[in-house]
Amino acid sequence: MTLVYLSRTFGWEDKLTDSRVKWNALPLFNRDDPTSIPSSGPFKGFPHYSTFGDLEMEANQANLLADLTGWVVKNNAGIFSQAF
Repeated sequence: MTLVYLSRTFGWEDKLTDSRVKWNALPLFNRDDPTSIPSSGPFKGFPHYSTFGDLEMEANQANLLADLTGWVVKNNAGIFSQAF
């Protein structure tokens, strides 16, 4: 099993092309601070969703999280391939 801990990833954020996603999935303030996350809206807390209790997500949240995860894995393929 491989676990990937996600946090804000500026390289991935820079490649987002949908302005609606950028507006909602990125924090309104302190965008240069990697610890700053959205505090409201449809992506509140992204990418730090709870893994305890209610694991239900909206489709747009799950899709954005999957996109981020895929980008992180592809852009760090060398590290992941060394693990296997």
